[in-house]
This record gives sequence, C-alpha cells and structure tokens, in this order.
Amino acid sequence: MKKKFLVCALTLTFALTGCSGSSSKPANDTSTAEAAAATESTVAEEAVEEAEETIEDEAAAETNSVYQKDLEIEVSDKNLADSKAADFVTIGDYKAIQTNLPEGTAAESGMTANIAFAGTVVGEDAPRDGMTADSYDLELGSGTFIPGFEDALIGHKAGETVEFTIPFPEDYGETTLAGKDTDWTVTINNLSKGSITTLFGEFVNDAEISSLPKDLYDEVTSYVTAIYTKSAESNQQSLEDFLASNNINMEPDIRSQCRAWLVSSAILEAEGVTEDSQEYKDMMSRILEVYGYKTLDAATGSGIPEAFIRSATASQLAIQIIEKNAQ
Repeated sequence: MKKKFLVCALTLTFALTGCSGSSSKPANDTSTAEAAAATESTVAEEAVEEAEETIEDEAAAETNSVYQKDLEIEVSDKNLADSKAADFVTIGDYKAIQTNLPEGTAAESGMTANIAFAGTVVGEDAPRDGMTADSYDLELGSGTFIPGFEDALIGHKAGETVEFTIPFPEDYGETTLAGKDTDWTVTINNLSKGSITTLFGEFVNDAEISSLPKDLYDEVTSYVTAIYTKSAESNQQSLEDFLASNNINMEPDIRSQCRAWLVSSAILEAEGVTEDSQEYKDMMSRILEVYGYKTLDAATGSGIPEAFIRSATASQLAIQIIEKNAQ
C-alpha cells in the first residue's frame, strides 16, 4: 500500500522528535558523524522523503489491523470542546513507558544501541573525518552502517567495548573507502527498546476508544481532505481521480489521526496542559519553524490546515512528556 502527501505530513509529526535531540540515521553512502550531526529540519525532511517513497508491506499490514479496528468505532454526537478526551478514550500508564533496557541485557536485532565508535582504515594512523562519534543511536539490524558493523555488536552488553575489522563494500559511495578494511572500536553506552516515537506509536495503537468526538472527527476529516486535495492538485488530478489511482480510502486515515490526536489530548489533560499553556505554544512555534513559518496565521495562509498544526502540536508535546518521564 502506498501513500503520498498525507503520509509525509503525518510522518513529520513524529519526525519532530529531532527537536529534543535524537540522532538521525546515516545513509550507507555517507559518513556517520556527518549524518549524526543533521539539523532538526533535515531530520524532518528526510523522514518526509522516506514516507513519500513507500510503506513497507509488513508495516502497512500492522497499521491496517488498527485501521480495521478503528473503522468499527462510532462517531459520537458529543464534542471534545464540551467534554474531556478521557470521556472518549482510556489510555494506559504513559508514565511507565521506559526506553532503556535493564543492565546486563545482551544486544539483539531490533534494539537501539547508543554507541561511541572510532574507525580507522587499516594501514592509516588515525580515523578519517566522519568515522568517529561519542554518542550515536543505531537500530541494530537496520542495515544503517556498513555490512558486519551491526552484527558485531549482537550479544554484547551496555558498557562493553567491541573491537573488530570489516571492509567497506566495493561499491561504497566514497570511492577512497570502497573495499578498504577498517578497524573499529565500539563502546555500547546503553541499549533501549527503540525511539520514544516508536513506543508512542505502539501506545497510541493500544488505547481503547469508546467513540470519536464529533468536532474532532470533523476537524480531522477537513484537514485530511485538504492534504489529499493538495497532493491531487500537485499531480494535476481531481481528488477523486487521485484517490482512485492510488487506491486510497481516506476514512481509515481520518480515524487513525483521530486516534493519535485523542490519545495525545488525553495525555495533555492528565498533565494539565491546555492550548493556552506556554509549553503548548512553544511546541507549536517549533513545529511552525520546521515548516518555515513564524506564525500560525502565516502557515494557514499558505494552505496548511490549522487543525493539522494543532494535532501535530498535541502529538509532539505528548511525545516530549513521555520522553521526560522515561529519562
């Protein structure tokens, strides 16, 4: 299943975790330190580009199972503005979400290892630029680093230092490194279950929703339609033709976004955060900055739906709250 503009926009919501200091993943043909130093906006842009290209079949299947569950939820005649998010959704204990794994855990594929590393081409005296880092989040098994690098860390524990020699691929993008053997010294600083955004996504999908508030459903329907309409126009198609040609049903996307916004709102309620709170306003400003705008009026004037900005703000602020609790 492929999606275009909407997926990009929704991915951006979670890509903004870069604002709180997470590392981006390096591409196989770029130096690790350079990629790790990517700016917040670059992190978001790369996530958008990834989302534009494709959704892996396995991930799509998992998402579809939640979509199917959401399609059975009725739209209430009650409005969120007159109620509380907690009247519509039961969330788990978000304060219990922890990323770091217990001391003594051995690294496995799928875990995220925060590492310090230095690599030296065999025969050279010092690491080249981009082959060292003091703190880098690497998802083991992702194929982010050159072949053999991630495999060498499997089975080792936080605090251990691992030394190994592996070659750069013959077709490596940096020709001066292609095919060369390299000595690596890697220290595993800590091991975690993954990023806060990943855990937040799982938390959102596990929430029990009794019904969808009508005003929230209407707002999400409006911005999802606006986003897809914009994408259709960029492809010089009508909305109907665009949806048909891409085999897109908007209803599951609408309900998925209602779920995320509703769960995020419930977390903000539990924390006593409102749209008038300074932390909410600060987060909205950061999101607007990623888009290149200084004010909400400027963003909406260019065609970005206000409801999307508010939804993105709520989701990212909820992620920030969970991240603080997890530290």
